[in-house]
Amino acid sequence: KGQQEFEKVQQQIQNIVDEKKPLISDAIKRAGVVLKEGANKITQMLDRARHILRSESKEPMEVGEQYLNEYGPYQHYLGLGVSCTLLVVLSCLTFGLFCGYCGKRPDGGYNDDCCDKGTGSRFLMLGVWIMFLSWAALMVITVFYFTTGVLADRAVCYTMRHPDCRLFKMVDDQLPIRLYGSPNRPVPPLRLSQIVKKCHNNESLYSVLELRHLVDISKYPGLPQEFGINQQIEELTGRIRLDSHVDILTPNAKQQLIRLANSPLNQFNLTIYTSVLNEKITSIDLMALAKAITETANKLPPSQIKIKNSLMFQAQYLEVHQQNQVTTMLRLVQELTDNANNLTEHLRFNEPSLKQAVEKMLRQVEKAQDMLNTQGPQIISKIASDFASEFTVHITDYMNRVVQQTERNVGKCWPISQVYNATVTTACNKILDPYNGFWASVGFILVLFIPSIILSVKLAALYQKSDPYPGPLVEAEYLYDAYADRDNIPLANVNEKRKKKQQQQPRYHEPYDSSGAGAAAAAGGDRRGGGPATGPTQERFSDMAPKHWDFPNMGPPRYNSSPLSTEYERPPPYYYPGPSPTSRT
Repeated sequence: KGQQEFEKVQQQIQNIVDEKKPLISDAIKRAGVVLKEGANKITQMLDRARHILRSESKEPMEVGEQYLNEYGPYQHYLGLGVSCTLLVVLSCLTFGLFCGYCGKRPDGGYNDDCCDKGTGSRFLMLGVWIMFLSWAALMVITVFYFTTGVLADRAVCYTMRHPDCRLFKMVDDQLPIRLYGSPNRPVPPLRLSQIVKKCHNNESLYSVLELRHLVDISKYPGLPQEFGINQQIEELTGRIRLDSHVDILTPNAKQQLIRLANSPLNQFNLTIYTSVLNEKITSIDLMALAKAITETANKLPPSQIKIKNSLMFQAQYLEVHQQNQVTTMLRLVQELTDNANNLTEHLRFNEPSLKQAVEKMLRQVEKAQDMLNTQGPQIISKIASDFASEFTVHITDYMNRVVQQTERNVGKCWPISQVYNATVTTACNKILDPYNGFWASVGFILVLFIPSIILSVKLAALYQKSDPYPGPLVEAEYLYDAYADRDNIPLANVNEKRKKKQQQQPRYHEPYDSSGAGAAAAAGGDRRGGGPATGPTQERFSDMAPKHWDFPNMGPPRYNSSPLSTEYERPPPYYYPGPSPTSRT
């Protein structure tokens, strides 16, 4: 009876649930259709955006690649030519400075070194000529590189790195992006600067492309209320109730249980049977007996073959009896013992006696029946309400999760941001920075051309000068008299005379050619005319010491000493070129 009452309540609740289940399922399906349509619209719009991006970017990339392939080699050779020109200038200046610093002064002969100061002067002047000839062309190239590099840096790199700049706003105004919308439903266009900033913030594609104008997912949490899902659940909750009186235990069943508790089963002791069953079924071990009989039969002489066969037969019979019957009986006894123990536990319900177990069960059943009749409706209503609330919470959480994942996590824009940053880095840092560095370095070098030219000209003029000849120049056919018509100069007045002479005459050195020519001319004039030679060359190479010798018979001069004189006399030169042609003849 009690089981039937419980099954009746269960069937009543199940009928109500089965009645409302199709309605709730249909409402959930209609809400799912709305979600699916929104997802399809978003997917189609993303496919359209991808198609537009691919089609719009393909042609400019092809045009840019075409221009790069066409004019790239010219730019390469132009930069190579500028670099080679500057390298030639640097090489000329370097060799000029190296030869001028390390080489010796030229002496006007044909046995000079290949890398003397004259060579350094020629290298410096060659560098000056190249700088003069290439300066204008290099300046034009530098201005071109400067103009294009600065414009590209400000118009491209700075704009791409700062989406909030005015130039980017001008691009947004001139190039509006329209992915959706219609004349009947105008939608504000997308702004490229906003797309870049949102991608840098790693927002979803729904937020980046502003798809809320196409699919408003903020309405999704209201779909359960819109399609009546919450209403159907509330109706289901209101119909689940426990109105009828529940009788778990009838009076007749109660009397039967009381009689069972007072029956002889209460004193039934199963331990007696279990102890008997636990004893051995046979008093001896049949297998041991069969073994002993077999051993005895084997000891009999051959004359008692009949007795031996009989004993062997009996031993085999005992073994078969032990295997087929005694073993089966032992298994049945074990099962009977287990059943007896289980019966004892079930009759007593873990109580000391059957009567106490039945009385306890009656009290529990009566208490359960009273609770169902008094608190049952409230308990059932609470369970139904909890079920409805939990079901509604699950639906609402699912809708909120769809909205949250779509707005924040689905289609993260960080990969696009990485591609954008990689493009900016490649275009600006890898291409434009070396481009600007080229014109900056060339321009700096052009500025250095001015002091380089001035310094090179000065050094070239200095490197062309030769050392002054330390003594007189004498031709092979004429012996120069350095001491003719000179007074003796005391040693005490030599330094003063030299200082006065240095103050009166300018300090400069002349090349060997001019010095030699002047000296030769002076010597020739003195030799031919007998008069003193005029000009700075004669004064420069004239000896201030007095002359006290002559050239008898065109021979070498003789030294006339005056040991008692207090003044110093310079000895004559020891250079003797040989007899003159006239004396030879």
